[in-house]
Amino acid sequence: MDKGGIQKALKRVIAECNIHKSISPHNLRHSYATHLLEQGLDLRSVQSLLGHNSLNTTARYTRLTQITRKNTVEAINLLTDGLALKWECGV
Repeated sequence: MDKGGIQKALKRVIAECNIHKSISPHNLRHSYATHLLEQGLDLRSVQSLLGHNSLNTTARYTRLTQITRKNTVEAINLLTDGLALKWECGV
C-alpha cells in the first residue's frame, strides 16, 4: 500500500469511528514508538522496527509520558531503597 492508500484508509476509519480529532499516519507511528518504549523496548530495537538509519531520528519520536516517568521513578526508588533519598513522580 502506498502513502495515499494509507491516508485514504485512515481517513475512512476515522470517519467510521466518528472521531473528530486530526489523526495522521505520522501520529500513529509516533504513538507506536512511544508505546514500544513504555513497554520496555530499548531505543535501538525501536529504531530497527521503524526502519531508521539514525538513532537521532528515532529519538525524535519519543516523548516522556506519565507512564515513562512513573517507571523511571520506580526504578530509581528500587536502586535507592533503604537510603534517605526518595524521588517523587509528581503525577
